[in-house]
Parts: sequence; structure tokens; C-alpha cells
Amino acid sequence: MLTRAVARAGSLLLRLAALWHDVGKPFAPGPVSHAEEGARIADAALRRLAYDNDTRAAVVLRVREHPYDEDREPAELSARRFLARVGGDAALDLLALRRCD
Repeated sequence: MLTRAVARAGSLLLRLAALWHDVGKPFAPGPVSHAEEGARIADAALRRLAYDNDTRAAVVLRVREHPYDEDREPAELSARRFLARVGGDAALDLLALRRCD
């Protein structure tokens, strides 16, 4: 996963999200809850590693949102909701994260 993100010349945020995106799996019972747990773990780790608040928040968002529902042909309304929830920059990273995963 991380190798693919690096090979795609992903941003630092994408590479950090790729590194941390599934860290919560051993501690959570389901697919959505693993993302929440992973976001919590990534937040604590990035804080200890002294990443700035903006970087930390952006990575945590990507880790938390990575198991989004995927429609092959998304409806316009669901695409708008997705973009409103995560923002344009995060949306592109989440799509790349999904392709790498």
C-alpha cells in the first residue's frame, strides 16, 4: 500500500495516510470502526512525532474517511455529499488511497 502511494508520487499527506490507514484493524470489530480507531491512533502518534496541527488534522481526516462507500457510477448527490464532507483536496487523496489499497 505505502509502496504504491510513494510510486504514484503522492503528497506527504497521502503517504502518511497510506502508512496509518489500517492501523486500527486489530483493535476494532468492523470496517468503519477500524477507521475511527486508526484515526485516533494516528492522531496520537503524529502528535508524539511533532507534526504540525494542520498536517496531523489532514492525515487523521484521510484515515477516518478512507472506508467510504464506493459506487462505480456515483450519483451526483452522493458525490456532492462526499466532497462537502471531506473537501476537494482530501477527496483526491482518498480516491488515490482507494486505488492503492
